[in-house]
Amino acid sequence: MLRKALHGFFVGLLAASCSWAGATAVGDREVPLAALTEGNRAGFALSGSGEGRRVPDSLSGATPVIRRRDTVPDVLFEVSFRRKPPERALSAKDSIRWGKIRARQAHRDTSVDKDNFWRKMLGGDVDRTYSRKFDFSAAAVPRYSYEGGIGIGGILAGNYRLDKSDSTLLPSDVALEGSVEWRGFFYAGISGNTYFPGHKHRFSYDVYFEQQNTDFWGISYEACAMNPVSSFRRWNVLGNFYYDYRFAPGFYIGAALESAYSLAKEGSIENPGYFEGQAPWYYTTGFGLSLQYDSRDFPLYPYQGWNIVLRPMVYPAFAGTCGRTLWQIVLQADYFQWLWRGGVLAFDFYARNGSSRLPWSLKQMAGGENRLRGYYLGRYSDDNLFSFQVELRQKLFWRIGLVAFGGLGAVYPSFSGLRAGMLLPSYGLGLRFEFKKGLNVRVDYALGKDSWKPGSGNRGVFVLVMGESF
Repeated sequence: MLRKALHGFFVGLLAASCSWAGATAVGDREVPLAALTEGNRAGFALSGSGEGRRVPDSLSGATPVIRRRDTVPDVLFEVSFRRKPPERALSAKDSIRWGKIRARQAHRDTSVDKDNFWRKMLGGDVDRTYSRKFDFSAAAVPRYSYEGGIGIGGILAGNYRLDKSDSTLLPSDVALEGSVEWRGFFYAGISGNTYFPGHKHRFSYDVYFEQQNTDFWGISYEACAMNPVSSFRRWNVLGNFYYDYRFAPGFYIGAALESAYSLAKEGSIENPGYFEGQAPWYYTTGFGLSLQYDSRDFPLYPYQGWNIVLRPMVYPAFAGTCGRTLWQIVLQADYFQWLWRGGVLAFDFYARNGSSRLPWSLKQMAGGENRLRGYYLGRYSDDNLFSFQVELRQKLFWRIGLVAFGGLGAVYPSFSGLRAGMLLPSYGLGLRFEFKKGLNVRVDYALGKDSWKPGSGNRGVFVLVMGESF
């Protein structure tokens, strides 16, 4: 009797005090008493900031438990009402069911580390850089270009993070690529982007070797427009390295190093006069500075933002075999706008202008995989180039996407020598497959000037490569 009387007195005292105040403190905020009482369930906590908690239980038949809280000076007591739940042994059926659930969960927890090749290939669009030191995928894919014909290519692409605790830091990427094509084209290279902790520093690189049996019309627009097609075997060894430092949100200042060796293989030149007296090989090294504004959300496949780069380059006479100091200025401006679910509108402007009468190894060429698609690479060539293109990118389903693109550009000897007849339109359609997170396999078919005219040499170009054009 005495125990029940004390129990009722103590509970009544607490309830009366809370009712008089109309609220009770939970953590660092005041909570109305009604919020802590639900039917016959209640919990009371007298505690300091961050210590309050509510332990719901039935008041009937429960015994108050009062614990001294000595660790927090402003806490006197914490009161809760608890009832020990009845113990019940699992049946044989329940034991089997829970055993299967635990086994499935254990498999999920370890499946990421036990991915086989096909799981990595088909799950390449998943970001696993938080759970792995290096998340990679490998594949062999068919390849085709008008310059090299049909062939086979291989890629080992991977992503990694230098700071896994910073979710806002972009994952770094690296790709090893190689391909062999029917018309004697061979390519092997490595490229990547490294993003350092703190968001201040980043480093990009592109190193490759290629051999190509190429069609050839000359080294100036006028010559290319008049000369019949010729050919020679070309070797290129290039290494481009770019370092950028972020000095303000979105703004970068950087340094560039571009080194190239180009060779027209002796004995393969069908018409030497097309080189206009220039040497059959050149080695050049360029040094440059860059200023960039970059607000893209993800550089490999942006959904929104700007990317504007101004990069002046100098090729000193002592760092090459050209015999004189040369210069070029590169300007690139890209804009990406998210339209709707899976839809992105992308704009690209690119210009590279510089010294007159450049060696043929530094000449700008229309066509290829990225800009002014629809032309054989080198079908038109000269000292300067500009191009503008727009793409509508739409993700359709799973990892499949579709792209429609169009553009206009020109290669020309100088601004004063640029004429309307030199403009080169480009347009086409493309298919995308997301091989890695943000890295697509790109299949494009593009048309250009006089593509439908027989004998024009401007036939449609089919491209199958990795990565977006910009």
